[in-house]
Amino acid sequence: MKGDFWRGKLWGVNLSGNLRVGPWCVKLPTRSKRIGLPECLVVTSPLGTFAVFAVVLPAFTAMYRFLLISCVCLTVCLITLPGSVTSSKLLIILLDGFRWDYFDREGLTGYQNFLRMGTRAEYLKNSFPTISYPNYYTIMTGLYSEDHGFIDNKMYDPKHKTEFLLGFNREQYDSYWWDDGDPLWITAKRQNKSSYFYFWPGCEVTIKELKPDYCRMYTEVPSMKDFKDSIKQGMVNFVNNSADLVGIYFELTDKMGHNYGPNSPQLESVLRETSEIIDRLLVQLKEHHLENEVNVILTSDHGMSQITPNRYIDLNPVLKVQDTHHLYGSVFLSIWPKEGKTNQVYNALKNYHPNLTVYLKHDIPERWRLKHHYRVPPIIAVADIGWYVITPPGKRYPTVDGQPIGGYHGYDNEETDMRGIFTGVGPDFRKNAVVPWLNAVDIYQFMCDLLNIEPSPNDGDSTVTRLMRPKPAPLPQPPPPVTFPDEQTESITSLFFVLRVQIPSADSDLTDDYIGEKLFEINTSGLLNN
Repeated sequence: MKGDFWRGKLWGVNLSGNLRVGPWCVKLPTRSKRIGLPECLVVTSPLGTFAVFAVVLPAFTAMYRFLLISCVCLTVCLITLPGSVTSSKLLIILLDGFRWDYFDREGLTGYQNFLRMGTRAEYLKNSFPTISYPNYYTIMTGLYSEDHGFIDNKMYDPKHKTEFLLGFNREQYDSYWWDDGDPLWITAKRQNKSSYFYFWPGCEVTIKELKPDYCRMYTEVPSMKDFKDSIKQGMVNFVNNSADLVGIYFELTDKMGHNYGPNSPQLESVLRETSEIIDRLLVQLKEHHLENEVNVILTSDHGMSQITPNRYIDLNPVLKVQDTHHLYGSVFLSIWPKEGKTNQVYNALKNYHPNLTVYLKHDIPERWRLKHHYRVPPIIAVADIGWYVITPPGKRYPTVDGQPIGGYHGYDNEETDMRGIFTGVGPDFRKNAVVPWLNAVDIYQFMCDLLNIEPSPNDGDSTVTRLMRPKPAPLPQPPPPVTFPDEQTESITSLFFVLRVQIPSADSDLTDDYIGEKLFEINTSGLLNN
């Protein structure tokens, strides 16, 4: 039975409600037709059910009207108690640079506990380029880079003649950088859901005249203490019902991977400490009685690959500064040649090194879903996995504390090392389950579903995320008949309540993954004889 059946069509009265558990069906005996009533009256909310009885019951005696209204009111009260069918709250934690296989390393008890309690995708296929800002926005909007417009951490906008630079340049807060997508906090805000974000890049920006209810702005790499405090405050926000959505960004996993490499002891130390924090998070959910109210998602924006100083490509001999007006990148390169120089620059680069692939804009592979945005430059170049590109003027292989850096990302998103993570725990996730790999664009609409809000247009698909949801419980058996001693109630036999959950097929036209159907059946044979 579809959720819109009979909606707004009951004797011209709009009985639609906001609860997701509709429709409600009141069944009457065949003899009800004698007085012009249908066999089944269907409405879409508890209040609608009450309205049905308000219309139907004048045909009955006062005693039965009182009896039936009492039963309906009692059931409605039970349905609306805490723990009823309502949308869950959501905590999303983005662990920057957390590669798909980090979970499997020894000694990470907290992460292993999280996986046992929830559902894990085999891996997350992040959008190309596998760089932070493009994937921050892909995760939050469900759009590919060519649709939301973030093509790199550093970009040139030819329409506005401005640059977006990772860091704190004033121009990055201009809304035109962000307006091509609806991030989750904006979608939630429009539908009266409150959101709190901690260190999440972009949460401080006014997008389409809206902001989250709270944003702790990113000003420096969040410390481990910042991470703990953000989780603690998020729990408080859930307990006092000030937040429906909490987002927390954590960067040290990426920083240690860059500085020392994905196999370094420095990264291992961060992984162990964050694992302990996640373990504590699971305990906090129980302590605050939130384990049946809050879904928790762990995800990442990209993976990390080992690099070494003997695998680099130096463009200084072949690429002249005077031939370009903007040049960004070290693995994924955005090249803006000066007017009339595009072919010259392309020809100089295209066969320069066997581990560097160079594309004119119109030749960029469609599978990357990148080429159709106006911020994509006339030329891009992509290094093979494990290689690093040195660009003019006079740049060198980067170091940290006098030592060469050990990790990088930005490579082809088909590369295994570029895979990220997606896993979730909570009332709307299966336990100890693994599903196939997931596209980063699929996350946004799934989070909207968890929050019971309508997503904005996006590039995502729900084929895999549907598999993460718990299977519906079997229909409960009705209780035994209720009888009354009064001879006037000779054949009132039963009043029972059934909750049925149905998963629509993939080609269903229903927008909700779940449709709750509540059925009241009243056997009233003999009732109309009075």
